[in-house]
Amino acid sequence: MAATTVALSVFAVSNARFHATLTEEFESANAGSWNVERINGLIYTTAMDTRGIYMSADTAEASKYADSLVKAADQISAVTGDWQRSVRTIREIGNISSAIAAAVTEQGAATQEIARGVEVAAERTVETAKQVNLMGQARPR
Repeated sequence: MAATTVALSVFAVSNARFHATLTEEFESANAGSWNVERINGLIYTTAMDTRGIYMSADTAEASKYADSLVKAADQISAVTGDWQRSVRTIREIGNISSAIAAAVTEQGAATQEIARGVEVAAERTVETAKQVNLMGQARPR
């Protein structure tokens, strides 16, 4: 029975760690999803700056738009890097989820084995009690 308690305690601690890890990973993935909005805004800015360059009447005005366009391109590169890290995080979540599923399956099998052991112990206890009762009745008085 002590081994069962230890096994269940270890499983509980393991589940708590998995939960904490998943929570961190989901928060990271959620933050990564905001990159879509950032990219959309930067693409819009890039399109407007490109339009400004083509519609500019002189070089100074076009240069202003070109500088803004270069800045937006740099920001898009940074966001793309963030996005790639988020994709890796989502893949890691899938791996962790698979590990949790395997642990739950293993715990289910262990729980069934414990239940079977308890059932066998109960049956043997009943048999022993019957034997003790029979021995008590067979004893000469």
